[in-house]
Amino acid sequence: MRKIKAFCSIVLVIASVMAFSLVSVPEVASAQTKEDYEFVEWAEEHIDTLLNDVDKMKSDLKSGDFKSFETDVEIAIELHLRRDDKVTENLKLNFTGLSPEVEKIKQSLEFAIYNIEHASFVALGERVEQYLYESAGERYEVQYDASLSILNDVEFELSSCKADLADWKEKNPRYSLPSFEGVFAIISVLGVAYLVIRRKNE
Repeated sequence: MRKIKAFCSIVLVIASVMAFSLVSVPEVASAQTKEDYEFVEWAEEHIDTLLNDVDKMKSDLKSGDFKSFETDVEIAIELHLRRDDKVTENLKLNFTGLSPEVEKIKQSLEFAIYNIEHASFVALGERVEQYLYESAGERYEVQYDASLSILNDVEFELSSCKADLADWKEKNPRYSLPSFEGVFAIISVLGVAYLVIRRKNE
């Protein structure tokens, strides 16, 4: 009888320690919100699209096709982003209730979107400069160096956001299976409860 009690006590202590150690896991998960996962899924989809758009914008400028560049900027912001009302008129992403970590990623993505539009204004200035030189009878071939530099920064910003999103998803899986310690703790508690009930019925 003493051996059974001792065994039950040891199992109960181990189970309690393991169960207590698991308490912190839900607390970490609870810091993430439903809006976090919605934003992460939305952002991952649109970042790949934006990276392709930026690559095309750079190709347009390098070939001197300013008209196609303007069209690509408009498509990137107006169609790919605003069509689902996720980007407001001031280029802010329409997501609220995000955790601090995801909010930081959102702000980085907003900055990248802003810089796409900023690159279009800079490219327009460079194009106007070319027009003024040509109007004065001077030959001038614009290189769009400033706007291309901004678009290179945009690519870096978008790639960084993509990496941050992947890292966040790895650390915060939406659905996870119970760990070995969790399963063992539950089985141990049930085992102790069974032995106690069985002993009372004897």
